[in-house]
Amino acid sequence: MAFPATLTAAVDAVTEIVSAHLNNVETKIGIDSSAVVTSLDYLLKHASSVEPGHKHFQLWTPSGGAKAIEIDANSNILLGAAAAAGTSAVKVTVTPSGTAPTTSPADAAQEWAQDQAAGNSCKHFRTENGKIIKLYQQAHIVDAAVAAGAAPTKAEYDALVGKFNALLVYLENLGFNATA
Repeated sequence: MAFPATLTAAVDAVTEIVSAHLNNVETKIGIDSSAVVTSLDYLLKHASSVEPGHKHFQLWTPSGGAKAIEIDANSNILLGAAAAAGTSAVKVTVTPSGTAPTTSPADAAQEWAQDQAAGNSCKHFRTENGKIIKLYQQAHIVDAAVAAGAAPTKAEYDALVGKFNALLVYLENLGFNATA
């Protein structure tokens, strides 16, 4: 006996309940920790269930191809091909490396992830005027060896100027300072 397509409108002490009715209800709802992939229990609680289940929300590209956005059970937002957030992540946005935009729409800023160097994907932003800002950590600039309160020697002064120029280059690399 198949699960009914319409309600039976059963009446107490009149409608006969046969075992097939009860079996169909149990099959549809499922027992606790059901392994039946079509049961409601499995769809709502099993870790392998895609919809609905532990991946509570997903949007797909219009062509029905790749996943566009997923919100997982920890409220992490996974963009594009991001498979998962890092260990212990809760309410984190995960952005896999993408392709930089080549134009700047009016009244808008754009963000994406891209390798700054091999093995170091970081956030990039393109402003409306086409400037690119990158968020990553630059290498350490060695501290200047000038005694506090003393006038620097010519060599110390030249070293300070070199460190200042290195700092300007770092700001330019990040996109926070123009190159010219």
